Amino acid sequence: MRKFLIGLGASLLAIGHAAAEPAMWKASDEDSEIYLFGSIHLLDKGAPWQTEALDKALSLADYYYYELAMDAEAQALMQTLALQYGTAPEGKTLSSYLTEEQKTAFDAAVTSYGMSPATLEPYRPWLAYLTLSVVSVQAAGFDPASGVETIMMAQTDDEKERYFETAEQQIRFFADMPDDVQAKLLVTVVEQIEEGPEVMTNMANAWRSGDVQTLDEIVNDSMADVSDEVYQTLIVKRNKAWVEEIRTLMEGDEEAVIIVGAGHLIGDDGVPALLEAEGIKVERIQ
Repeated sequence: MRKFLIGLGASLLAIGHAAAEPAMWKASDEDSEIYLFGSIHLLDKGAPWQTEALDKALSLADYYYYELAMDAEAQALMQTLALQYGTAPEGKTLSSYLTEEQKTAFDAAVTSYGMSPATLEPYRPWLAYLTLSVVSVQAAGFDPASGVETIMMAQTDDEKERYFETAEQQIRFFADMPDDVQAKLLVTVVEQIEEGPEVMTNMANAWRSGDVQTLDEIVNDSMADVSDEVYQTLIVKRNKAWVEEIRTLMEGDEEAVIIVGAGHLIGDDGVPALLEAEGIKVERIQ
């Protein structure tokens, strides 16, 4: 059974309202402290997750690093680029990327959310996948306006915000995948919808409780099971690029908080582990 639901930052949900302590790490050297906090991009409104440790780190930081800018201009650009890279070439439709059985299951999933499958026919599989992923999550009552980045960006100084990636980079992580890999992603989200919300609930609970081992199994191991190319593209290559930027940042004497998708901070390929492999002191503080 495939267990994950990929978004542009891997994990997507948090469910419930009990006290939470999502995992956080601190990387440090003689004159730098870099805090690493894993984000969830869509949350149910009002679910608590900020802690004293996170608030303290935010109050000390010189800079705040996010995956991507999320203001109105950035979101408009993302939508433009999604259509630019996500529209099927002339003579192709979404159905042409799927088997007859897969298309039947996809149509049923889309219809269950009150959508017409015909509206997605002009899309390449990766864009149909992301569209269906977001629709299914929002239908369950979760909202990007309550997500970690949205909340954090409202609290952090715009002039001190920095971003690891551009909108085009994030779009092309998906758009540059081979068509058959894109189709696997689409089939996977359809299968997860058929299985119900249990997997998402387990993932959310693992994040909220700081259970990184379970989160790694649900998100990263399952992603690799679907396609190693997806895992390498969405997790490993990006983590390695971010580690290089963090190393450069630590050459100065500044403090920073890095807020990226939780899937990027866990497991052997996670940013904390890669930093440790570079000889940088890393400790989990929450």
